[in-house]
Amino acid sequence: MQFTILSRKVPTLNDTQFRHEFQVVHAEQTKAIARNLGIIHEYEQGLALATLDQPELQQAALFPTRETPNYQAFARLTWPSLEVMEGSFTTEDYRRSAGEHIFAQPFWIFLTQPLGQDGARNLVKAAGSSEGDNIRVIIPIQPRLADGGDNGSHFEEQWDEHASFVRSTGVAYTRHRSLQLPPDRLAQIFDQTQFDHRLVMIEGGYEEFAFGSRVAAEDFFKQYAQKLQNSYEQLLNTAQSEVFVFSCVTQFAAEQRGWWQLGAGLVVGTALRMKILLGR
Repeated sequence: MQFTILSRKVPTLNDTQFRHEFQVVHAEQTKAIARNLGIIHEYEQGLALATLDQPELQQAALFPTRETPNYQAFARLTWPSLEVMEGSFTTEDYRRSAGEHIFAQPFWIFLTQPLGQDGARNLVKAAGSSEGDNIRVIIPIQPRLADGGDNGSHFEEQWDEHASFVRSTGVAYTRHRSLQLPPDRLAQIFDQTQFDHRLVMIEGGYEEFAFGSRVAAEDFFKQYAQKLQNSYEQLLNTAQSEVFVFSCVTQFAAEQRGWWQLGAGLVVGTALRMKILLGR
């Protein structure tokens, strides 16, 4: 289960200060929880190219629309289960560190399961490395409202067809399917956190394209721009869709989980899960 946050910096920070709070302070707090409690399996971070003083991708026809303006960060944490994540929000370790460290304003939150990873994960840079050329393109996917009929099943069929086309291009690509949770359950999960549960996308999810360099990303979109546009027009309201581009690193990788993390994760994770299940 994955917890993904897209955010903007708080107005009181400039880009340099935000990068420090995100890539140093928050990263160390999160890695400490991963190392000591063993309940975070992986932690990935991304910064918008503009925040890194880099130009946006040259291909102006990024589909389904142009790159969305004014955003800074991507963060994704992989957990053993939703209940373990929820339970972690009630711990002193979380409250005294990440829970009190407010440096960003989320505008999209996703609780998802990945639907196949098709090589995307293999392109992530080594854990702890500085930002580089590893480019991730994130596209939120929301079902279009339809008149009558079973819109849910129709959307799933369309997304499957679209995904088959994208995979046929050979690009590293992953679909992340939202967990369909009712609002009262989301409010319960995020009750003791700084996150607004109303920002969680409960239908659809997001797509992730991964590239080893910005040149590779630009070449791909130049080659497939028109075909991607045609495919997205069958799936999305492209006039309202968004595109986010990040330079990404893995701050804590699944491969870094040693015997301590495996053992602690099992014990702590089980305790947190039981705490949540019994408390309902």
